[in-house]
Amino acid sequence: MPIPSDFGCGCCGRKFPAQQCGPVPSTASDDPALRAPRDALLSHSPLPTIDKNFVHLHVHSDYSLLDGCCRIDRLMDRAAELGMGALALTDHGNLYGAIDFYNQASAKGIKPLIGCELYLVETSRLEKHGRSDEGKTIFHLGLLAKNLTGYQNLLKLVSDAHLRGFYYKPRTDFETLARHAAGLIGFSGCLASLVPQRLLGGDYEEARKACGRFVDIFGRENYFIEIQDHGIPEQRQIIPGLLKLAEEFNLKVICTNDVHYVRSQDAGPHDALLCIQTGAKIDDEKRMRFDGTQFYLKSRAEMEKLFIEVPESVTNTQLVAEMCDLSIPFPKGSERYSKYPLPPEVKSDRAAYLRDLCIAGLKKRYGVDYATAKEFSAVPSEASAKEGPALAQTLVERLDFELSVIGATGFIDYFLVVWDFIDWAK
Repeated sequence: MPIPSDFGCGCCGRKFPAQQCGPVPSTASDDPALRAPRDALLSHSPLPTIDKNFVHLHVHSDYSLLDGCCRIDRLMDRAAELGMGALALTDHGNLYGAIDFYNQASAKGIKPLIGCELYLVETSRLEKHGRSDEGKTIFHLGLLAKNLTGYQNLLKLVSDAHLRGFYYKPRTDFETLARHAAGLIGFSGCLASLVPQRLLGGDYEEARKACGRFVDIFGRENYFIEIQDHGIPEQRQIIPGLLKLAEEFNLKVICTNDVHYVRSQDAGPHDALLCIQTGAKIDDEKRMRFDGTQFYLKSRAEMEKLFIEVPESVTNTQLVAEMCDLSIPFPKGSERYSKYPLPPEVKSDRAAYLRDLCIAGLKKRYGVDYATAKEFSAVPSEASAKEGPALAQTLVERLDFELSVIGATGFIDYFLVVWDFIDWAK
């Protein structure tokens, strides 16, 4: 389906190419209009004095296709480097990276928080007509799974969105969300979400109704007001309204960074990725772009400095992480492939054993000695005699390439098992 020419930005919901996100020189703390609601909230929500941690709860990996460019292994390395004890994954509309993220985080000693940023419509997900503009007719909704029930409900929501609700995006609706809300934590979200969009339009009463609707679905303890500041004026504009809603509904506030790349210097490659997504060129002036380099995995100190006037929004992220206790079961036999049992006489690992078998096969079928790629055995095969050293070099290069692909994709055991029963059958 073609991409509309004036689609909405995932970070702020504004249309392009007519407008672009951009930083402003002032800070939120400079504006008295922003301070008053925050001060009022602080008087009702004292800053915890024990927990000094911070957890990123809004993170997109490269499974947010053509939008996020955080490779999970690099994301984990950076999180470990920053000393983070927990980290969330909230890819756009899918859970493709959930298991990989869960396993890699667990291996690093980082608590994995599995979530998704769904696409929500106010009408029915089954209605498929007209335009589908992010922030206008379709809204972002960040969710995290508290437990196994929540994870299973998240799977149901995402699957239903793809199978029944897909129209430009995989969409869900309030009715479906309410049926599968058990075990889930919800957030008011980024600028492309429903509550922020109502505030951005200057309609506090509609924002209040939307907020109340989410509170009814998730429960007050499971719904959080989310504030962001990437230097985008609209984000700062709605902070007073968000804090007012938090006070009115007695909701906790969390701050997030809309992580799309691991380090600030990755902003350039991410910009190129957006061009691939939208079919634009980097030199095009009027195109979708994330201005600035703020959409990266920031340290706790950076987030604390950014939200210095709402300090509990930093520590409340740890509270959310503590609410999540998800253990994904992997029953015996549920692995994708069996583990090949190495013969007792084999002292190497499975990868080396497969390589040795392939090298032996290369010798048997083509008369090519792998160790001396351009030399042939004393009795070369007919094929090698005809083709000479060029064929030997080609075969060795092809073998190395294919073995590297098999290893990188985790198919070593699969190839050994299949080789074993074919070898026995012969």
